[in-house]
Amino acid sequence: MLSELHKRYAQPFICLAFILIGISLGIKTHRREKSASYGIGLLIVIFYYVIFISCESLILDGPSQKMRKIENYILGKILSPFFFCLILITTIYIVVDISTKLENFIKHKVTLELVFKYYLLSLPQIVFQIIPLCVLVAGIYSLTKMNKYNEIIAMRASGISLYILLKPYFAFAVIITSFMFLNQEKIIPLTQNYRQKMEKKFQGEKQEKVYKNVTFYAQGNRIIFAQKFYPREKILNYVVILEQNLDKKVLYKITAESAQYINRKWILYNLIIYKLNPQTSEIQEAVALSRKEYDLKEDPVDLLSFEMELTYQPLRKLFLKISHFRGISEEVVRRLLVEFYHKISFPFTNIILLLLALYVGLKSRQASLLKGLGISLFIGFSYYTFDAFAYSLGKMGILPPWTAGFLANIFFLIIGGYLLLRKSF
Repeated sequence: MLSELHKRYAQPFICLAFILIGISLGIKTHRREKSASYGIGLLIVIFYYVIFISCESLILDGPSQKMRKIENYILGKILSPFFFCLILITTIYIVVDISTKLENFIKHKVTLELVFKYYLLSLPQIVFQIIPLCVLVAGIYSLTKMNKYNEIIAMRASGISLYILLKPYFAFAVIITSFMFLNQEKIIPLTQNYRQKMEKKFQGEKQEKVYKNVTFYAQGNRIIFAQKFYPREKILNYVVILEQNLDKKVLYKITAESAQYINRKWILYNLIIYKLNPQTSEIQEAVALSRKEYDLKEDPVDLLSFEMELTYQPLRKLFLKISHFRGISEEVVRRLLVEFYHKISFPFTNIILLLLALYVGLKSRQASLLKGLGISLFIGFSYYTFDAFAYSLGKMGILPPWTAGFLANIFFLIIGGYLLLRKSF
């Protein structure tokens, strides 16, 4: 009764919190991106209710020793296959990657210590990509195994609700999702910066890294965007240069087919120089040239040290770049928005794939563990393929940015939620 009373008192404050969040999203979102705020709002509501229901259940259950033992037992059933899968896939990835780079390591006489540090710095990005698959496998494997030995039936027969049985799974998914956000925003940007510096020491000519969709901030309030950057050849392809005044108003916009660093100078090829009105951004004058020497003090190494690929950048930096390019280059803004929404969406993949895992695990009473593993891999492959396809369509401009970022999660959320609710009721 007391918990119900507190819940009623809390509801007005919850409504107020949602109103404030809604106002913030409305102010920050432009007209053409209204639907994006709906998607973000939906994820916030889902995240809230998962935490709310979990906390409410803890109050209703009380400090029952029996329930704690059952929850700890179920949690142990999840953690064992999760970490086994995580270690196995990570090891396979590293072994395969070493085999492809082994000749290059030997050629450049790379020490074992340097190789170890390189893959140690690669771990956060590897783990970030495979964690959703590991959550899916762990969910299906643990439930299939408990179903096989009739443990689920025994727990239900003793009066334990299905929700209580599944609560450790949702709590685990929420914790993993929080960790993924931390990893994405803090750990990966730092480790990738160091890893790229190390990579230069043993990067062979045939395995040169090509950076895609990179953005640089140069001296003199200049922003440089390039679709491709070849560090060894010192070439930028499909370049957009924005020259701003101190008020961040664009004075000149330069588009070039390519730019190359030759004899400590940047040469632009097949370029158009636009002189803009700083107040209205209207074109006042345009000059087309086949070749021009451009005054840029930074060399390719300096540019690369300032910025990394969009994939490894935190949301805060992406948001700042979107603000810089908005109203100046719609193509650049679109690509940045696709990356921005995808980075918000991807960590929630754990919770969404878990819904499918719970349905498959609860349904497969007599299924073999091998069959459960096969189903896990099929669902995981389907999700990653669908997500990559939507992401590519967003980059090409076929889908709106928010749709490209959230489509896979929304699609699998609807399927997983429907199947699990049908199974529960």
